[in-house]
Amino acid sequence: MNAGLLVTLLVGGLGIGGTVGYVVGVDKGKAQGMEVVGSGTASQGESPGLFIVNSKIYRQDQLDSELQNRLFSADKESFHKKESMLKEYSLRLALAADKGMAGKELPPLEELLPKATVTDKQMKEFFEQNKSRLPPDAKFEDFKPRLEQFLMRQEQAKVFQDTYDKYASDGKIKLLVKHPVAPIVSIPTDRFPQMGNAKAANVLVEVSDYLCPHCQQTYTQVKGALKELGDSVKLIQVNFSLRPSKLSGSIIEGAYCASQQGNDQFWKYHEVAFQPKWGSMNDAADLEKPKEIAKEAGIDVAKMEACLKEPAAKAFVKETSEIASSLGVTGTPTFFLNNRRLALGHGKDFLTSVKEEIANKNTN
Repeated sequence: MNAGLLVTLLVGGLGIGGTVGYVVGVDKGKAQGMEVVGSGTASQGESPGLFIVNSKIYRQDQLDSELQNRLFSADKESFHKKESMLKEYSLRLALAADKGMAGKELPPLEELLPKATVTDKQMKEFFEQNKSRLPPDAKFEDFKPRLEQFLMRQEQAKVFQDTYDKYASDGKIKLLVKHPVAPIVSIPTDRFPQMGNAKAANVLVEVSDYLCPHCQQTYTQVKGALKELGDSVKLIQVNFSLRPSKLSGSIIEGAYCASQQGNDQFWKYHEVAFQPKWGSMNDAADLEKPKEIAKEAGIDVAKMEACLKEPAAKAFVKETSEIASSLGVTGTPTFFLNNRRLALGHGKDFLTSVKEEIANKNTN
């Protein structure tokens, strides 16, 4: 295996899906003798018209939930690409103005931003932190050129984001484009474990898989956010197996069996199950692992073993997969806040994203 391929395995990759344009709504349908399905006109909170069939204007909120979620995902991809382009261009203008270059031809952004640097120490630390994922004979010198490129891209992205955030906080830049509004979904939360104030004003639903590396990384952020937000938010946990016939399914069967022992027992199991040591997505099914997790979590192993022998655990995994798919979930982790999909990433941490959505709800 060559060094380039190993670096790819080591550092992974990021990508954005293809873009699609926004669909412009029909706002004069009634004047032309057309009927809007569901109501005469789109009021506040309703979506505009998308298409016409037999003189009827159909809105997005009149479509089935699966299509609504697919359209929202397409709009979200398009929005984030547009947002990135506008952030870069607005920062170029602001930096150029500060350097007395307003009205002149704009230089590339990288010439205006502070220079990013990567040291040998940073590269060696990164290599050592990830060495366990490489063959035993892997040497730093073989990876150094690729690691430098990768870490330089990370540093450049950080410099860009830090600079943009400063200009935005100073009021010198403000984007006016709005994030697309996620469709309202119906989630049967009563069948899943919950944590926090039962009467909380905000309900956060997490759809995750214990063996998903990103879910494991996000887990600590979720815990921190819940601590910060206190009684204003309760969490509903939906365990969605990305590989139900493999170890992922086995551990989630164990989570179901833990919940049968009680809500507290579930959360003890949940805490232990999110540790990376239990295996990976492609590992074969193994019902011994849930029992090991139960033992470490301090819950009744005999009851766990008896429950795992019953068909109810596998049935629960299957039913949950169907529910998640109906909500438009195609990957993990996926979050919903107050029955709308929560937009994550793109320079914002988890807590900030949750706070912004709560603020939007309170102002709409």
